[in-house]
Amino acid sequence: MIQEPRVELLDEKILITGFCGNWDDGDGCTISALRKHTGIELWKKDYNVSETKMITPDKSIFSFVGMTYAPGFEGENKAVLYSVDALEGETILKTEFWVGEERYRPRKIYHFGANYIIEADAVDSRHITAINCETGLVRWDLELDKDPFVRGKPVDIVWSDSLIIIPSSEELKAYNLYSGQMKWSYDY
Repeated sequence: MIQEPRVELLDEKILITGFCGNWDDGDGCTISALRKHTGIELWKKDYNVSETKMITPDKSIFSFVGMTYAPGFEGENKAVLYSVDALEGETILKTEFWVGEERYRPRKIYHFGANYIIEADAVDSRHITAINCETGLVRWDLELDKDPFVRGKPVDIVWSDSLIIIPSSEELKAYNLYSGQMKWSYDY
């Protein structure tokens, strides 16, 4: 088994941890919630995904991207966003937001207002996807050129008013959080 990253939900004093088996064999992943100081297991749940990416805490909820890969990466690969109640283990939101034959690597999940923003790398591009937190609908998806500046050292996306600011090696670009339309750019 492969241990995935774990996160702590400070408000609830809970540790969330995940384990994934051999995805070629379809073993899936298991996520568990443990009391931080005692190690007592609160719940354990299996997910039918190849691996989990980016477990992100947010008060008493956590989110992660579950990736499902085609055998040998030949065929459709899928990315699904899950939002889970950390106390009960109940899935609040499950939405498939990316399907493709290329490799897709989620880097970070941001929770900005009523939206999840998922930053990911594909083979030749960088994807920024906005998903409504309540409905699970994809609001918009940006496909940007792959950026060696961001790839080498992760740089956070920033939320300001109704804009998200996305850095690249040569400029800052501001996009409307709700529509995905570019509002301005600034060359360094």
